[in-house]
Amino acid sequence: MRRHVEWCGELMRIQHDQHMYFLFEHPEAAKSWTLNSIRRLATNEDVITVVGKGMRWMTNSSEVARMIEKMLKLGEDTKSIERQTKASLYLAESMQETPGTLYDLAARARPPHPGH
Repeated sequence: MRRHVEWCGELMRIQHDQHMYFLFEHPEAAKSWTLNSIRRLATNEDVITVVGKGMRWMTNSSEVARMIEKMLKLGEDTKSIERQTKASLYLAESMQETPGTLYDLAARARPPHPGH
């Protein structure tokens, strides 16, 4: 497991260096937070860590960090937070937009009617 998380840390570093968004989520007390690749990534000034409900998130998107903080304040469960933040990051990367902007648009959008 340690090698896998170190590898993920290196992938996130590459994403960061190429100005791409990343999101790392693990339990707050997990040993993964002490691994070298994760600790190095966390030292970047544009990397934000959010803690709540026994979980910890690390991202280089201030919009995603704010969204997580807001969802925690609203009492959202961690699975819901995970789904919404990952969807926002995926859309942001594919549309080359900021995650917060896409999240706001998605939150206002209605699902299409069946058959349309």
